[in-house]
Amino acid sequence: MSVDLRCRLTQGDIGPFPVARTLSVQGVKEQLLRRWPQEGPLRAEQPGSVADLKLIMGGKFLDNGDMLEDVLASHFGEGNVVTLHVVEHAWISGLINRFPSQFACW
Repeated sequence: MSVDLRCRLTQGDIGPFPVARTLSVQGVKEQLLRRWPQEGPLRAEQPGSVADLKLIMGGKFLDNGDMLEDVLASHFGEGNVVTLHVVEHAWISGLINRFPSQFACW
């Protein structure tokens, strides 16, 4: 069984593309890296590794060890496209470096 994933980034979407529900979140990140566009606005955001990616679904960060079928909680049937939001870690680090006072903990 598979599910179609759309990965939403600040500069656009990647997908939808089919992935097996039996993949881990780590496996989804690996698939995403293989499908990352080499041209266009997303090229500038290309991460170096899966460690640089954070996936968000339903407002929650997904752990690498989570299984996709558990995350989907079987309420997404065949033929549905599931949107995951993607945050590239270097992008967050760049914001913190540019605006350190806004990210300070008091």
